[in-house]
Amino acid sequence: MTVDTQNEAVHEKQADEIQTSEIGHLCIHPQGDQDSGYKNWSVLAGYLDGDGNLDELVRQFVVTITLGFTDNWDKQLLAVKDFLESHGVRAGYLTARKSKRGISAWQLRVCNVQGVLKASREMLPHAFKKKAELKGVVEYLENRITGDELIARVNHEVEIGNKMGKLKTSSLPYTLGRN
Repeated sequence: MTVDTQNEAVHEKQADEIQTSEIGHLCIHPQGDQDSGYKNWSVLAGYLDGDGNLDELVRQFVVTITLGFTDNWDKQLLAVKDFLESHGVRAGYLTARKSKRGISAWQLRVCNVQGVLKASREMLPHAFKKKAELKGVVEYLENRITGDELIARVNHEVEIGNKMGKLKTSSLPYTLGRN
């Protein structure tokens, strides 16, 4: 067997292994397609811990919360979107974050209260880095803590280095008030 045919055989074997094996949380096929993508909330929570974010915007009477995922590969975010929507969470469109060299990253956001609450509840038991922040979001959206209490928890996560950003101020001594 020549070196060229040996290399060709190795590449064919690797392609077969890739086709049938699971790589992380996505099953990748040689053509670059993906199967059903994300399989469970624990995997999505891991993604949130790494490349996801919760944004809390203090408004006059409420804290508006969005859940976001960022990646440079749009197909990964499409798999996240498919998983969320198959579990009753309405996600937004993929948006591109552009740099001078073109598209640098894609972003997917969940902005509706029901979707943020459902996804946060489901990921909470599986999260690690963002567990405290998810817990605060769930408790706020379920009217168990005030806006000020949520922002205090978010600020604590910034102070200990679990979350990037500036400390926020709020004057929301009441719960969200939705049932």
